Amino acid sequence: MSPYAAALGIFTALMDLVPIVGSTLAGIVVSLVALSVSLPVAIATAVFYVVFRVAEDYLIVPRAMKFAVDVHPLVTVLAVLVGGALLGIIGALVAIPAAVAVGLVLDEYVFPKKERN
Repeated sequence: MSPYAAALGIFTALMDLVPIVGSTLAGIVVSLVALSVSLPVAIATAVFYVVFRVAEDYLIVPRAMKFAVDVHPLVTVLAVLVGGALLGIIGALVAIPAAVAVGLVLDEYVFPKKERN
């Protein structure tokens, strides 16, 4: 066990507030500190962070966004992937709001619902 476990936990919590890259940077730093304990501990820490990121990015965040902005989870994942591929971190950050805006334009002007009188 690392003598800096509490400090690393607080650091990870603060870094997780940074969208997209925060928890990845925290995972790298914590894995490097774990390397000072032993190589197997560092490898286990890195594997934990990779599994955590995959679970967060593909299972938790899309479902949370579905309730927060009423966007289908698949649209959320695809928007972040396309936004990140086109514009990097900035594109990934604005991908979900852009997907919501496109959805609103499509609903309002392209596929308007018939009004009931």
